[in-house]
Order: sequence, then structure tokens, then C-alpha cells
Amino acid sequence: MFALSTVTMPAIETTVDALTRAWLRSQVKILAGSTPVSDEYARQIGADGYSKNANEAAGRANRQLTQADH
Repeated sequence: MFALSTVTMPAIETTVDALTRAWLRSQVKILAGSTPVSDEYARQIGADGYSKNANEAAGRANRQLTQADH
């Protein structure tokens, strides 16, 4: 999930919380990122990782999926 401004950052945390309340959090991996988001913020809200842009996020997701297949 990516926030385009600090105003939209809380929506990432809201989504993480909603997935947790619905007992779905363990079934998904969440990467948080973009310009206003930091690695520290991603950890604070319970995301599984951080990436600074969509290209980096795609690479991280691909690596995790590849590792999971082995």
C-alpha cells in the first residue's frame, strides 16, 4: 500500500487493523511505502516491509514469493 501524502498515511494503518480484526492478517503480506512513508512508520503500523516506490515493492514481493516456493 502506498500513501501519496501524509494525509493518506493513516489509511494504511486502518487497513492493517481491519485485516487483523477480520482474522485475515496472517494470510497476507503488507508492504507500505512511498515518499511520506518511512521504514520506521511501516514497522510501527505492523506492515511486513517497506519500499520507497512501486518498482522496489514489486521486486520485494517477487523475491518473497520465489523464496516461499522453495
